Parts: sequence; C-alpha cells; structure tokens
Amino acid sequence: MLEKFQRLAPGLNAYTLAFDPALLAEIQAVFKGSLENYFNLPAQARLFKGGKLLRKTLRVDAQRWDLFSYDCDPLFWLSSHDERGFQPFQTFFEALDLTSDLKARLEIAHRPRLYCGFWVLGNRAPAPVWHYDYHTGAQAFTLITPLFEWNSDHGHLLYERNAEETAIFHYRLGEALVFGAGFLHSTAPYAPTSQLRVLLSLTFGSDHWKAWPIVKKSVLAQSRYYHLPCGHGPGFCLCRWKDKF
Repeated sequence: MLEKFQRLAPGLNAYTLAFDPALLAEIQAVFKGSLENYFNLPAQARLFKGGKLLRKTLRVDAQRWDLFSYDCDPLFWLSSHDERGFQPFQTFFEALDLTSDLKARLEIAHRPRLYCGFWVLGNRAPAPVWHYDYHTGAQAFTLITPLFEWNSDHGHLLYERNAEETAIFHYRLGEALVFGAGFLHSTAPYAPTSQLRVLLSLTFGSDHWKAWPIVKKSVLAQSRYYHLPCGHGPGFCLCRWKDKF
C-alpha cells in the first residue's frame, strides 16, 4: 500500500500529508456557523493581542467550547467541551484513513485513537515560541493544516531541521503537517492582520493504555474534553482496569 505520509526532512519525526480539501467541509461549516462571527466581534479584538494566560469555557449559540493559550502568546486553542463538539473532528480524522501509516510508526492494537481536536486561532505572532508538543517517547502525533484558503499575510511554521539549521513549512489548503515527539517548532512571526488565521489541529496516537501515561501529559495540559485510548470520553471509565486482565 502506498504510504500517505512523506517525510518532511531526513531524520525528523515529521511528515507531510496531502488530502482532499472537501474532507474539511463539515468542520469548516461548524466554525463558520457561529464561531467565526463570535471571534470577529469588535469585543474580541483585545483577546488577540495576548498578554495573559487564558483558560476559559465559552458558550456560543448554546454550545460550549474550551479556549486556552500557552503563557502570554497571542495564539489560542479552541476545543470541544463535550462529545457533540468532538464529533466533527472525529469524522475528519476517520476520513483521512491513516491507520496503515500510523501502525507503521506507533504501537497500535486495533486502530489509532483521536485524543482531541482544535481550531488554532490568531491574527499576529510577535516572536517565535519554540516548543515540543510531546514528551520523549510519546506514542502520539499532531496534525496541523489550514482550515481555509491560506492568507499570504499569515505566518507559516518554523521548525528545527538540525542542530544548526531552521526551515519553514509553508501552509496550504489540502496539505497537513504531521509530527510527533522531538519535533521542535514555532509559528513564524507575522504582523497583525485584519483576517483571523485559523488552523485545524488534531492530536492522536496509540490505543494502548501502557502508552497513555506519557501521552496524557500533553493531552490533559491543553484539553478539558478528550478521548481516552479506549475511545471513551474522560470520567468514569473502567477500560483501563479491564486492560490489566
């Protein structure tokens, strides 16, 4: 079977993935339905200037979403607060059909598990904020891709190619970047823009409970609602104990 993942550069735990942009239709519709208008309100202009750590739940047209930032950087992750909001991300993930590629790279018993989905929002990036998404050894990947046609005024993605060289991954509709532990990256700086920059991001990986202790350090740090390795949401779940017998 032809691999869908194409390695970004030699030695990196990062890959490009081409896909049909039509697969984004449902999740685009969810964002444009009410969230786009909400975040474009004049009252939200102060939000995108950053300057403070943010963790809060929003209610937009009777649906709840969780919004958070890392430190004071003016970049925000918006995720589902419940199963209803989670499902459009799940639908997109399943449509990508990445099982074969992920089984070649991760320990997967039955099928890869989507842990969480996000819209990544911003309209500026004053300076790079270099970071890793996962702790060493994490059996997980991040996927990130534009939700809409790319605005050339927006910042792309910086990454460390090797110890002496950085490079830029250029975002475009219909192509995703998929990366795991050890991939050092940042949003490329760009000046304030009038149009919101919206990326779609997924975190996914192993369905083994033995992989969860490392993976959950990243998942729980950015998500209130997520799926466990068994596929259930957080809360009262006995699957991890059944796995021991």
